Amino acid sequence: MACTDRPTILIVEDEPANIHSLAQILQGTARLCFATSGAEALDIIQTLAVDLILLDILLPDTNGFELFPQLHDRGTDRQIPILFVTALCREEEEAQGLRLGALDYIKKPFNPVIVQARVSNLLRLSLAYRELEASSNSDFLTGAFNRRYLLKMAELERHRWRRHERPFSLLLFDIDHFKQVNDRFGHIAGDRALRHLVRLFQAQFRQEDIFARIGGEEFAALLPETDLSGARELAERLCHLLPRHPVLLDQQPVALQVSIGVAQVDGTLCPSIEQLLEQADRALYQAKRQGRNQVVVAARA
Repeated sequence: MACTDRPTILIVEDEPANIHSLAQILQGTARLCFATSGAEALDIIQTLAVDLILLDILLPDTNGFELFPQLHDRGTDRQIPILFVTALCREEEEAQGLRLGALDYIKKPFNPVIVQARVSNLLRLSLAYRELEASSNSDFLTGAFNRRYLLKMAELERHRWRRHERPFSLLLFDIDHFKQVNDRFGHIAGDRALRHLVRLFQAQFRQEDIFARIGGEEFAALLPETDLSGARELAERLCHLLPRHPVLLDQQPVALQVSIGVAQVDGTLCPSIEQLLEQADRALYQAKRQGRNQVVVAARA
């Protein structure tokens, strides 16, 4: 794979001359990534947020029509718009691609003006859709992701586990004695405290982690490719970080604390997402009972 600024275009093409031509035409338009086979393209979209795919119909290990539904539906979090690239000019092939859901065609040999115009149009549509989707996936108060998005991504991570048996973990957070903060300083100040926690914690997560507000003062984090040791280490770091960075409420520094429950899916067992949340919730409850401001790892079901 070779990559050249956002937005990101994935070009699935195996002919070096065509790769060179498209790279020259689209240079400066977007970040460009290349796959020379269907298998490589599928691997890329599992880890990279792609805004548009240019898909050649003829590939060494498959054809574009067979690959289309897998690419279209198996992006990191959404359907990816696809533009077919072809030297075929028959109407039946063009109609087949459009019926599958392709948004347009680019024909070989490439006309630079047409390629740039079609790609620019589809990128504008893709980015507008991404902005709309991002707003629907976010918690309006804090800017963290919301519960719906966390559950959707957790289910996707579970499907990946079924294929690759790679571990992932879930953290469940609850701010200790948050009602006292609201009672003492008011709900507007309480909202400020929530935003403070989110800003502080978001800086600790990787790009692929999903940090979400799932209740009033309750948060969760989905950690792909993270085993129990890594999840616990992060949870302990977050637990110790928050009291060291107090939030200013009514000109008074207020040190918040969190209790955290940790659960993991590993290579031997994959519970449902509901079961995983229940495991983390039981661990969180135990952390509360044991004195709060601590991390507890869930017992295996």
